[in-house]
Amino acid sequence: MRLKPDWSTYLHDYRHREFQLIFARVPPGTFPKALELGAGDGYQSRLLAPLTKKLISTDYSPLVQKNEAGLNLSYQVCDAEEVDSQFPPRSFDLVFSSSLLEHVSRPQKVLRGVHAVLKDDGIAVHIMPTTFWKLAWMTTYYPNLLLTTLQLLSGQQARKILSREIHHQSELEGQYFENNQKIWRRRIPFLRHLFPPPHGVSRHHIQEFWAFSQRRWLKEFEMVGFTIIKIIAGPVASGNGLGWRRLARWLERLGQTSVYAYVTVKTGHQSRFSQLF
Repeated sequence: MRLKPDWSTYLHDYRHREFQLIFARVPPGTFPKALELGAGDGYQSRLLAPLTKKLISTDYSPLVQKNEAGLNLSYQVCDAEEVDSQFPPRSFDLVFSSSLLEHVSRPQKVLRGVHAVLKDDGIAVHIMPTTFWKLAWMTTYYPNLLLTTLQLLSGQQARKILSREIHHQSELEGQYFENNQKIWRRRIPFLRHLFPPPHGVSRHHIQEFWAFSQRRWLKEFEMVGFTIIKIIAGPVASGNGLGWRRLARWLERLGQTSVYAYVTVKTGHQSRFSQLF
């Protein structure tokens, strides 16, 4: 019995809509050479590749890398904090990341690396969750926990799944901790689900509200030498994979968003791609 959408399908649908809102005016083959940081499962890489002549998608984990036949796309294992040591200076027309910077302990180091490998007339786009996303995630956490538990208990594999959870090996636990691979947090069976740690690398939830704020990122970009030329509001999502599409659309009409795309250029330089955003 399925009480909530399939997570992978839901996430990919959301990412597709998010991508369309941000890159709606960008024609195929626009960027001669592009770099993606934090490829994840590669879904956004496949969306981005047609907009480039060559795309290198990177991720910290070697487990998610896969070659895509027929696409101008290659994967490479790379720590986002070391990007400037992995690629030559001023070598990319576009640098793109999605839901990455909130998961690294040194975002300034990442952004300095992006600044180094980006061409002077290039453009960098970073998608990050908002404080509204954080509020929605916390508000819907326990309803989602209840629905997930009922769905597991109703399945044929419930006993096996719950047993794996007790022994710290469940698939859900593995997926959760992959979000912050360089941050160690103590694993406590069941209690981790009842009292979840912050989504990103923040020490506590109050700090994370500030970490996801637009004001914080405006400061971060400015300190590294980036100028924000546009901030694009993305769709609304619960953060827990709950459908609620009508509610999401209603909240969007009220001006809410779960992500912002920060479109940036090097301070003191103009990008030949600015008019496309």
